[in-house]
Amino acid sequence: MMELVSGEVETKDYFTDVNETEKKLLSAADLTAYLVEMLEWKYLGYNHEGWEMIWFNTVDRLAKIELPFIHDLVAEIKAAYKKGTKEPSPFLAQKNKQTNPEHI
Repeated sequence: MMELVSGEVETKDYFTDVNETEKKLLSAADLTAYLVEMLEWKYLGYNHEGWEMIWFNTVDRLAKIELPFIHDLVAEIKAAYKKGTKEPSPFLAQKNKQTNPEHI
């Protein structure tokens, strides 16, 4: 730990050690995580003036990544956004206790 703090350990840029497919996967994971987080904010009722612009620009960026599963992933994310409420978790309380009345 002392070597790391003192700067004696060489830091590594992980993005230089990955191939193009791995870079695409990392970008897809990053954008997907951001979109899922935005969905959670939407489910909680958060909204602001630029919400739609940010959402659709991010979805478009994800859709442009050339990986075989991206089309299905984007379709699923768009469907979740359109639905406006998330599916109940099978691991939590009863289904009827997971619904937010404000989103019905």
